[in-house]
Amino acid sequence: GTDSSTGATALSGSVTVQPAAIDHFVISGEPASTSSGLDFDTANGSPGNSITVTAYDQYNNVKTDYTGTITFSSSDLDAGVVLPADYTFTSPGDDGSHDFGWSNFTLVTAGNQTISVADTVVGTATGTSGAINVVSGIASFTLSAPATVTAGTPFSLSVSNAVDSLGNPADGTITVTFTDGLSHQAPDGTSPTLANITVTNGSGSANQTLVKAEGPIDNMFKGTDSSTGATALSGSVTVQPAAIDHFVVDTVLDPQEAGVPFEITIRAVDQYNNTTNFVNTVDLQATGDGGANTIVTEDSGYTTNVTGNFVNGVWTGKVRISGSDTNVYIHGDDGSGHLINNSNTFNVVPGILHHFDLVITPQVNDQGFVATVQIIGKDVNGNTRAFDASTNNIILTSDVGVLTNNTISVNVPTGIFDLTTLGLQYNGPAGQITITATQAVTGITGSTTVTIYPGAPDHFTIINKAAIEAGSPYIAGQSSNVKIEVQDVNNNVLNSGPNEFSVGGIVLDDADGSQNT
Repeated sequence: GTDSSTGATALSGSVTVQPAAIDHFVISGEPASTSSGLDFDTANGSPGNSITVTAYDQYNNVKTDYTGTITFSSSDLDAGVVLPADYTFTSPGDDGSHDFGWSNFTLVTAGNQTISVADTVVGTATGTSGAINVVSGIASFTLSAPATVTAGTPFSLSVSNAVDSLGNPADGTITVTFTDGLSHQAPDGTSPTLANITVTNGSGSANQTLVKAEGPIDNMFKGTDSSTGATALSGSVTVQPAAIDHFVVDTVLDPQEAGVPFEITIRAVDQYNNTTNFVNTVDLQATGDGGANTIVTEDSGYTTNVTGNFVNGVWTGKVRISGSDTNVYIHGDDGSGHLINNSNTFNVVPGILHHFDLVITPQVNDQGFVATVQIIGKDVNGNTRAFDASTNNIILTSDVGVLTNNTISVNVPTGIFDLTTLGLQYNGPAGQITITATQAVTGITGSTTVTIYPGAPDHFTIINKAAIEAGSPYIAGQSSNVKIEVQDVNNNVLNSGPNEFSVGGIVLDDADGSQNT
């Protein structure tokens, strides 16, 4: 205190001011919105939050010594509303303020709602929260899809009859997934496009795009409300392929034999490699390192490159490629701008041994064959083919005369054998002869015509000897015709080839030993 005249002062002792009687409460921490029928934690996806109730006196002092009991109420009078039970404050402990977890509160009726508290004894001591927007969450709905859709073409997936727990039209977001949990990717790896559906006043739709031809698939889609977790399944859906885009050839085995039919499968597919319903034919081509090759189909009687009709977008049939080659691939088109993508590459090896080709240049009688003298293994299409004579000998014979050193008894992996290595030799009449090669067990043969020239000079022959003898006796000094031939060891006249013979004169002797010209 201070004296008003003298200014003298004095201080009192310590004083504590207690809060006045309970006057009102303040509620804080309530969410701005919630979903109908869900506790605040679940509706907002944020567990751990609380609503705080604080007691005040008339002067807005926190009534730290408050030990009264409060009871909760709400502007939402629905029977499904959930609020905390009555609570008695403690002091010390609460000290005028207590937290109530969001999980203890559930509102139902759509619109702005409030939560209130009141002292159970002092009925005028109350408190009310701010407005809480109760969204009518979806409790159930119908998910509808078309029975048939086309790969790559968007279609509408719709939600209808979306209602809250009270049967009122509801709003929400429906997440769309596949019921079976699979990816449903197209054969080329393209993924489908699924979009969430926004539901307003009980209905909504969104375009979806599928890319894999399949079905029918029961309950293909599952819709889930992002707030309430309510679910629904669609009906059965069949995904049809899109229009034909190109053709693909299933893997061709490597190698294949020239001239030997083998089976292939070709699929008419859309842009996603789904098999289509194509039913026409295609023209095939075959190309390798050696260029274009001849390919024919069984469906054409092996006369053309045209397939038979496809069945449900697939053709499986036999083809035959004539020539041997490396890195061969099959391609082609349907004549309407749809190409057959190149198949994998494979090698076409010569077919089974069919015959022999003999390549023999003109030779000389009674001498080993020289220059180009070959036997070549061939398949039915004329491709050079390896052959093995090591256990199945090949014998060469001639239609006249005799061939010696005429047996092949080795493996010939190249398919071409040089006959000069045998020391092959012919003895017999000169001129045109036929030489034939025959594999003893298989009977596979081949032949050619060969020119044989006379061999080396061996002797002379007076070819008109009988006529000369018939003209005897002769008068000394009288002329007489004598015809003489030069012949080889086989009596071939040396009138052609490298041994063709010519002389300026021949000395003749008669029996008396005197020279005659």
